[in-house]
Parts: sequence; C-alpha cells; structure tokens
Amino acid sequence: MNAVHLMTVHQAKGLEFGLVIVPHLVEGRFPSSRRSEGLTLPNDLLKEELPPAELHMAEERRLAYVALTRAREEVVCTLAGRYEGVKDWRPSRFLQPIRGDEGRELAARQLLTPPVGGLVEVARQVELPLNDAPPIAALSYTQVDTYLRCPQMYQYRFVFRLPTRPRPQMQFGRILHEALKDSLGSIERDRPLTWEMVNAAYVAAWARERFCAPEQAPSLQDLGRSYLRRAFDAGDLSKPLLLEQPFSLRVDGLRLSGRIDRVDRHADGMYEVIDYKTGSTRRATELQRDLQLGVYALAAREVFRFEPLTLSYYYLETSERVTVDKPSERLEEDRQTIVRVADGIRAELFPAKPDRMKCSGCDFKLLCPSAAV
Repeated sequence: MNAVHLMTVHQAKGLEFGLVIVPHLVEGRFPSSRRSEGLTLPNDLLKEELPPAELHMAEERRLAYVALTRAREEVVCTLAGRYEGVKDWRPSRFLQPIRGDEGRELAARQLLTPPVGGLVEVARQVELPLNDAPPIAALSYTQVDTYLRCPQMYQYRFVFRLPTRPRPQMQFGRILHEALKDSLGSIERDRPLTWEMVNAAYVAAWARERFCAPEQAPSLQDLGRSYLRRAFDAGDLSKPLLLEQPFSLRVDGLRLSGRIDRVDRHADGMYEVIDYKTGSTRRATELQRDLQLGVYALAAREVFRFEPLTLSYYYLETSERVTVDKPSERLEEDRQTIVRVADGIRAELFPAKPDRMKCSGCDFKLLCPSAAV
C-alpha cells in the first residue's frame, strides 16, 4: 500500500516494511533518559542484580534492536543538533554499532549550516517563506491574546499558519460551552429547563467532539457533568437575553471581533455580560486588568449600547460568579493595548517571550530557537 505508517517501536511486528525511518537518534531521546518501571521478573530468574541505570539502558538497546530489524531493505536513522530551545543534542551511543561496515552517512546539504562530522545537524531556526503581509483591517480577540503572550507564537500561528494540536482542556471547555449554549437556547416560556435537557445537551456535545485523549475522556465527562449539575442546582442556568453573541468592535480604525458567552438583563434594568470559565477562580481585583473583560465591556457599550452594565466570570468548577468593575481609565488602557498589538503586527515585530512554563506547552517549541526548556 502506498502509505506512510507512523507508529511506536512496540507496534512494529516482523519484516513489515521495505523502508524504516528511526528518528531522534540523540542522547536523551533514543536512548531515552526517562526510566520506566519496566518488566518485573521473579528473583529466581535474575542471574545478577544490575543497577537501575543499566537495566534501563538494556531495555532501550532492545527497543533499538526491534526498530532496526523491522525493515526488509533499508533503515534510515536521523538526528538533529537541536530539537527545542538552545540545547545542543549529542549523537546517540547506538549510532556507531548501527552504522557498521555497510552503513552510509547522508548529510543535509545547505540546510542551515555545513554538516558536522558527516552527521545531519539542524542548528538554528529555518526561516519560512513569507510574502508581503496584507494590511491588517481586522483582528480577533484570540489573535490579540496570542500576540500578548508571545509575538513569536503569533507569527508561527497566524502569519506562517502552522497547525496546532488539539488539547484536552481546550476541548473540554468547548464541550461545556456547547452544552450550555444548546440547553439554555432550548428554554421557552412554556418549557422550563430540566436537568434531563441539560444532560442530553451535554451528551450530544461529547458525541460531536472527536476527543484527542480518549484515556482522559471518562473522567472529564464525569467532571463536566458535575459542573453542570452544580450550576443547575444553584439556579444559574436561566434564560439569557443573548447567547453566544458575536460582535465586531471598531478600535482606532481596526475591527476587533469576538463572541460573548451570554448577556442577562435583570429586573432593575442592569445588563450583565457573563463569560463561562473552566479554570480556577480568580479574585475580582486580579481581573480588573483582564483584557478579555475589557473587550467585552467595550463591545457591550459601543456596539450593543448596554447601559448600565456589569461584567462577570462564571467559574463552572465552583459555580461562583465573580463580578468585576472596569472603570473608564481601565477601558482606555485596554483600548491602547489593542492598538499597540495591531501596530506591532503591522510592523512585523515578532520577538519571542521565552518562559519555562509557557514554552513547555507551546506547539512551536521544537521550531522556536528561543524556547525555554
């Protein structure tokens, strides 16, 4: 079959393939520096006691043997001098015995730097081709937030348009938002919301999502159901004025787009913008500088003319509603932040903001030369 099979070493059986490519032949990856518990054998079968490090290396050597003996015709082993950050990776100790007398060394010519010692080495970031960027007329809140977190990340994602991987927590949040949208949207004057309606919407939302981590799905399903049940029992799942309301806000000649989870109008005439959160609760004083709430406030007042107005985050984990005051001076700061982001993107200013915590979960850490690892 004319196809490429991507698999672990353990999945390969027999002489299945004409060509086998074994990547990451560097110390710390193959052999791996991580030690698993491995296979426990009875003491009577152990002729000698080996230190844990030697046992681990013997297991890695057996894995390498399995990988190298799955090919009928040819095996290609690859390595690079850099995988993420600025660390220099050393060739694997397995390479010399693998090479033998019949092995050939293939060097990547004119890739980035001349090959060192005949080995393929990728030392620094590849510059991706980019045509002249069109003038920016519109941004989404997600784009603004990404640029503020790391302009280099913004470039990889929205300029180079490199794909990102699905994440369990992001999918979990999306499923909960879909369930809330469908269940709250089904409320009618003569059809009050029941728990059965909420649960049915939740089950349907899970069925539509192809979850990226099946092993985590059962526990997250139970967790999400408990969130919704707590909110339902607290009486917080009432009919909203607006639900999943899109907006397009003009900021200094720029259009900023986004979506508000829900808007309520209370008996006293007060409008309340509510955004659902699945993360940990934050205090109102911390959220005064939160840009997302500032964008919602600007959109509510300038696009929808909602006055008087309050802003709230609803934390589904605890069914706690945190209301935030955004005075005019804070909103002006938020407006200027959006303008600065747009100016930076127009000027193609994409410096990296390395941070160990953020870089560890970044989709582009293998590509970024500034990744903190």
